[in-house]
Amino acid sequence: MFGTLKPHSCGLACDRRHAYATFYCGLCKGLGDHFGTATRALLTYDAVFLALVVDGLMVERAAPDTCRCPMLPLVHRPTVRPDSVAMRYASAMQLLLVDQFLADRSEDGKRVAKVARPLLSSRVTHAYAMLGELGVSMDEVRGFEQVQARVERSLDADGHAASEPTRRALGLAFERMTGLPGVSEEVASDGAREALRELGRALGGAIYLIDALDDLEKDHASGAFNPCLVPGRKGRGRVVSWPRVARVWDALVADLTALDALAHTLPLLRHRDLVRAVVVGELRRTARAAAERAHAYARAEGERERQAMGVFARGLSSLVAAFVFAWVWLLSHTAYAQKGETKSKDASVDASANDASAPPSWLPKLPKPTPSPSESASPPSGDPPGVDPALDPTATPPSGGAKGKGDRPEVKGKGGSGRGCGCLDACGGFRSCCNDCPICKGSDPCASCCKCGNGKDCCNCCDSCKGCDGCCK
Repeated sequence: MFGTLKPHSCGLACDRRHAYATFYCGLCKGLGDHFGTATRALLTYDAVFLALVVDGLMVERAAPDTCRCPMLPLVHRPTVRPDSVAMRYASAMQLLLVDQFLADRSEDGKRVAKVARPLLSSRVTHAYAMLGELGVSMDEVRGFEQVQARVERSLDADGHAASEPTRRALGLAFERMTGLPGVSEEVASDGAREALRELGRALGGAIYLIDALDDLEKDHASGAFNPCLVPGRKGRGRVVSWPRVARVWDALVADLTALDALAHTLPLLRHRDLVRAVVVGELRRTARAAAERAHAYARAEGERERQAMGVFARGLSSLVAAFVFAWVWLLSHTAYAQKGETKSKDASVDASANDASAPPSWLPKLPKPTPSPSESASPPSGDPPGVDPALDPTATPPSGGAKGKGDRPEVKGKGGSGRGCGCLDACGGFRSCCNDCPICKGSDPCASCCKCGNGKDCCNCCDSCKGCDGCCK
């Protein structure tokens, strides 16, 4: 991603903006002097940032100079000398950056990149030679695009894993600055070398992750690799993953925080404010803008997925509702049929109860007791012993007419008084109620009592004449 390392000029004074412009124009002149005028079109802010860091590590600053601007030939721009260490190192690194940019596009199948990269091969070779003259070897970055492509072919690579090759490459580029001629003794120490390597790694990670967030929509449409995309289900290609977007942003925040701390600890003799304007000012603004675009696109994709799934969800919910309705209807229909069957059974019970000769159908059939020899003989005359004639249901009422309500005998049992059977008033007597009265046999509460078939004992032991259960047993 070219042009990321641009300073936030709003916070700089006029003299500091002028200092940055001298390095920008000086690098443009250095590219033309070392690699040809056409290469001046390859100038980027990233290489200017490298020149600022290198010049800040030098004991002697780069000498000033002037040059004619190719865009305005009548204007002479103030610059630094193109043969300075900072300009030579930054010019060579600019050619390597462009070569890797074209190599990455060639791996993605871009035809223009495949045609343009061979045209720069001789200049790239010259750039490696120039770095060798400065005592720096960057042979480790040869074939960098193949390493990055292997990582990106792994569809499960997240943001940190995918950015690791870029971290190593830029970490190496900044670490090798300590071997340049003219650096201070403090820069040559192990602590300074470690700080510069960490600066390069954090910058490499931040640049890669910002590019991933910024190009999310474009990569999703073209099918290119992006750490925010995951393989979709059922051959749907790659889809936006909201957790991946969140993890990329978290990793980016960690890199920006590290850059903020490193900007204070770098062994710079000058240009610290310009370096901070890049890594703390503009880089944070660029990262936030890229994250906002990526989050907005991820939300839009999520809403689009929900709308696409809405048709399926509505159809599924309709099927579920129809199944529930059919099940409830079936259960209610079965319950209604069972209720009707119960009613018909009750009606048959009532009909059998009205028939004096037929026992109720629900009454369990008990075996007939075998009579003893004494019982098989003719019954003795007179009243059975131990039975009060007044309570005998088979006895006829005494002379003098039927008993009235006040003359009815009190029959108290476990469930209360026999007067609870309201049919006694209608029949005019206890015996006729439980044996002869048709009203009593077909009504409640005495119906269940009279169904017991044993008269007096039933109404004495039943619980308020509620039924024969427990009594007849």
